[in-house]
Amino acid sequence: MLYHPPISLFPNPTSNIITLNFSGVIQGSVLVKILDLSGKEFPFLTKTIDVSQSENVLDFQVGSLPPDMYIMELCSDRVYHSAFVVN
Repeated sequence: MLYHPPISLFPNPTSNIITLNFSGVIQGSVLVKILDLSGKEFPFLTKTIDVSQSENVLDFQVGSLPPDMYIMELCSDRVYHSAFVVN
């Protein structure tokens, strides 16, 4: 069973930097990526982090993306969550 941790993205909509904040019982390696609505990934915005804290904050520089709606995914072997990002 996958765990869906509470996440927040702010500011959303954004024009430059978006901050991802998540907490919960996630431990280990977590992949965070941004995709357009067709599923295209942006490798320069993909981050793999080793999570060992109860609260985690990541900044993403999205100012180089064209104005549009995107999907931010947070996933590991036991965790999946996605949220819309408006740039």
